[in-house]
Amino acid sequence: MGDDLVEAMDLNLASHASHLHPTVGGATVYESGDILIADSGLDDDTFNIVCRARLAPHTAQARLEEILATVRAAGRPFSWWVAPTSTPSNLGELLRARGVRPSETELAMTALMTEIPSPAPPAVLTVVNVTNREQLRDYADLMARNWTPPSSAVFDYFDAAGSAILSGECASTFVVGYRAGEPVAGRRFISQPVLPASMAW
Repeated sequence: MGDDLVEAMDLNLASHASHLHPTVGGATVYESGDILIADSGLDDDTFNIVCRARLAPHTAQARLEEILATVRAAGRPFSWWVAPTSTPSNLGELLRARGVRPSETELAMTALMTEIPSPAPPAVLTVVNVTNREQLRDYADLMARNWTPPSSAVFDYFDAAGSAILSGECASTFVVGYRAGEPVAGRRFISQPVLPASMAW
């Protein structure tokens, strides 16, 4: 996998984490070139994310202290996504030394669009792009079920971002699959990765 592709994946991840925040009241985004901090204002690290670390090796230790102090002062849970593109290369070790514990890993996958088969969805499944509030709430309900009990912050976030999502100009496309009228699957796609302008922290 080439460096450009890995960098594109990291940008996609950062866009996924932050590009809707400017449309959510109480949310902030801080982007300084060496870090991106997306704070939704909600008490859930699903939407409070630190990513795209490009810390210079000679200042990384001090910069880490500044960043961690900032997110801890917010008084909300955050997750820090460490990617293959993150610098310094020992970022994970530096974070662990400061009490940030690993919680999960995710795999990124890539394929040429010309090589992906196009099977028809099962006849019992109706797949639609989200175009109204009811469908968006169905999507949020599916995502909230990843937690037990379901995360109320998921509903709050997508409700607050709803006008932007449904505007027809959103960088994300939301899709819901229905079976017998019941939502059973959902997915979000970012057509063009975009980072919001830095907002006041």
